[in-house]
Amino acid sequence: MTIHPVRANPDRADTIHHRRVSGVPTLSLLAAICLSAFAGRSQADTDTPSTGELKQLSVEELMNIQVTSVARHPEKLLQAAAAIQVITQEDIRRSGATSLAQALRLADNLEVAQKNAHDWAITARGFNTALGNKLLVMIDGRTVYTPLYSGVFWDVQDYLLEDIDRIEVISGPGGTLWGANAVNGVINIITKSAADSRGLHVEAGGGSQLEEFGGARYGGVLAPGVNFRVCGKYFDRDAEVFANGGSATDAWHQAQGGFRIDSQSSPQNTLSLHGDFYDGREGMNTGGTEQTGGGNIVGHWSHVFSDRSDMSLQAYYDRTHLVDPIPADAEAFATHSTDLDRRHPADEWGRDAHDRGGILCL
Repeated sequence: MTIHPVRANPDRADTIHHRRVSGVPTLSLLAAICLSAFAGRSQADTDTPSTGELKQLSVEELMNIQVTSVARHPEKLLQAAAAIQVITQEDIRRSGATSLAQALRLADNLEVAQKNAHDWAITARGFNTALGNKLLVMIDGRTVYTPLYSGVFWDVQDYLLEDIDRIEVISGPGGTLWGANAVNGVINIITKSAADSRGLHVEAGGGSQLEEFGGARYGGVLAPGVNFRVCGKYFDRDAEVFANGGSATDAWHQAQGGFRIDSQSSPQNTLSLHGDFYDGREGMNTGGTEQTGGGNIVGHWSHVFSDRSDMSLQAYYDRTHLVDPIPADAEAFATHSTDLDRRHPADEWGRDAHDRGGILCL
């Protein structure tokens, strides 16, 4: 018998695997969290370390990296009172995912199940259902919770994956900071700023299941300190097939467009306006075709007073329109919300406090 040595694949040297050894996160997970934390503050910090520099840090140094998603302000990873995983843009690109739901399979603290060609069930800590109501999901601070059915319609949560900066997945309850639905965890999908998505990007392809897809994005500069991008995508998925070879009649196609404008009038003030609009058709296993459509627009302003004090104001409007053939019914509802968050020092020991207020209207 001949024993052949197993060689590591150099092409996957930077792939991030989320594993734990003796209760301590591996360096790859810590590096992913570090990259996400620095990416979230790229507009403020210009000396972001490279991947090579991160690999040279010791475990103790990596544990001192600051993260912001757990407590809504920078804190050391070792002191963060939550388990957090980060799916980076590089992870998504290497995985070959074509939708947000598929990309979430990279987080091992989530349960992701596909029901048919267009419906997904995603949750944490068991009790997975198509409309799980115990997991808060946000896209750029906008909650995608559907009050009509107490869950998330994953079929209409679509985005050009090239424009996603990272996906942060927090395990455990977070209702104190994030509000309703954050019982078993929080999924925070963060997209790239307009300044980080300049130029032209075009993608297209096809296959047996995902028959055809295409997307394009263009970003540029409107004025000094003002950047923009516009994007659009379309896909057509074939129906699933039963074990006997019959069609599940759940074919799906959808088109989406969006825009984003970011402005920084001063180092202390930033303003962002972005929105998305979509329209699609979904085949039903019981017969007929469901029509989906809607859109959202989000405005966000933030002001930095000091390293430990800042304020942000966000308002958004979200509209959803559904036409279900069985029973024949049309439903439309809109959600608009305004949130104000102010962070300031709480005591002389360096702890911070958040003053939050918000209005949610259905």
